[in-house]
Amino acid sequence: MKKGILILTITTILMMLSINVLAVCPCTQNTVAVYVDGEKLSFPDQAPFINPDSRTLVPVRFVSEALGANVDWNGELQRVDISHQGKGIKLTIGQKEAKVDVGVVTLDTNAAIVSDRTMVPLRFVSECLGAEVEWNGNAREVYITTQNAKPVKPFEGVSFNQEEELPVSEYLGYKIPRTNEPGARVSYITVDELPAQVGPYVIYSLGVDDEYVHVKQRVISSSSLAKPAGMHIKENGYLTRNRHYGDGQQGIYTYSYPLTLRGEIADGLEKADKTKIEAFVFNSINENIDSEVLVIANPLYEGGN
Repeated sequence: MKKGILILTITTILMMLSINVLAVCPCTQNTVAVYVDGEKLSFPDQAPFINPDSRTLVPVRFVSEALGANVDWNGELQRVDISHQGKGIKLTIGQKEAKVDVGVVTLDTNAAIVSDRTMVPLRFVSECLGAEVEWNGNAREVYITTQNAKPVKPFEGVSFNQEEELPVSEYLGYKIPRTNEPGARVSYITVDELPAQVGPYVIYSLGVDDEYVHVKQRVISSSSLAKPAGMHIKENGYLTRNRHYGDGQQGIYTYSYPLTLRGEIADGLEKADKTKIEAFVFNSINENIDSEVLVIANPLYEGGN
């Protein structure tokens, strides 16, 4: 009888300990990626995670300093003080109240110490510092945009007909879908106007070398599936090559599109010359099933043949 009671007692204690561990220790599958103004933050020892309150906690120093704020730790009071452009935030470990300037704000979760790192609610801190926060639940990613970030240029295209403005070469034989319908729109920009949006894609930057066009981008989608934006190459007034790939990744990343494919050389098309490519053309279909086409001028273009 006593042995049975002892086993039951030990089992109960272990269960309580496991609950406490789960309450403060993130599991691997709960970790999230954090981007600030398009750059992914690196967390060398303690990654951000989703706590039992379904809130994202982040190491306060890494994120606050990425947002341009100063961080001080008061060990005696178990409190982290964040200051940024005259605004002050005080968060005490284990409390669901924070002092913001002279007021008090009730939080929906509290700060905690995990692996010797002070973890704070990401959205609360970011928005207090004047940043915008976007959460992609399927991809488990957080996008933070600060006040200093260059705003994304929205798609503001004009009506067009592909056969007149972006004719297809005989070699390619591939038209951009739905571009001759009434809702089709095209926008012509330069790399200096990036970042810009087309359909669900944001194009952050574009660079060209002898072999590739390197495009920093992300897809704005709730889907867990992602692939690089479709791209065409414009040479001598025609769309001569297309690049549509199914392999991609989540988050903001740079995808390198080859200027020339082996099959193109085998079929008699010359190797692409980076100085003779007029533009790079990205296309997508918007929520109204209309075609959006973004034409970005090649910064290395020196003229045609």
